[in-house]
Amino acid sequence: MGPGPLERTCILLLLREATPARWEWAYWNSLGGLRSNVQGWSGSAEGIGSEVTTGVLSYRGFPAGPYASRAEVRAGVWGAGVTRPAGGLLEGAVKLHLGALYHASWGTFDLRAGGGYGAFARERSPHVNLTVAYGVRSALERYSERGVCDPRPSPKRWGLVSVARLFITYRRELAGGSRESELVLGLELSPTFLFPPYNWFRWGGGPPR
Repeated sequence: MGPGPLERTCILLLLREATPARWEWAYWNSLGGLRSNVQGWSGSAEGIGSEVTTGVLSYRGFPAGPYASRAEVRAGVWGAGVTRPAGGLLEGAVKLHLGALYHASWGTFDLRAGGGYGAFARERSPHVNLTVAYGVRSALERYSERGVCDPRPSPKRWGLVSVARLFITYRRELAGGSRESELVLGLELSPTFLFPPYNWFRWGGGPPR
């Protein structure tokens, strides 16, 4: 006997999906040129940083593109250590990320705000900072494939992501007499972004194949 009229049948269709982890984290190395209002263009700034974010909102629209999945907003915390001609500093606080669940056709955007403590031209001082970044965010652990009748994958608790993005940072001394400020323009890159798989879609922030 064949299947009854109410019995569910499954078509041969493979679904490719992206399921974000509850918490996603990334680390990066940074390199940029620095300009101070006290010293002018004074060389390079190198650093290492890390971030943890969780999803707070998803919607259809920019920057996911007209034919891609939903866009997403993520929020979290970040921290970094930086060395430059005046000396080293530590900083961190909160951040927002604008991207997409499956693929951000128009790239991803990041806003970081916070403060820290470190060396400036004349003395050590606390400071505040603001960073805007644009680039690619690759979350390979999100992607999975399943049949139409297979259960949806459950989100993982933690997921590692990779970033490649251009950034601009404004930093201002708070307690020093000079009220020194500096601007840094550069690149943030996760070493894992250079790991396989190698294809143009993955380097654009999409699935591994």
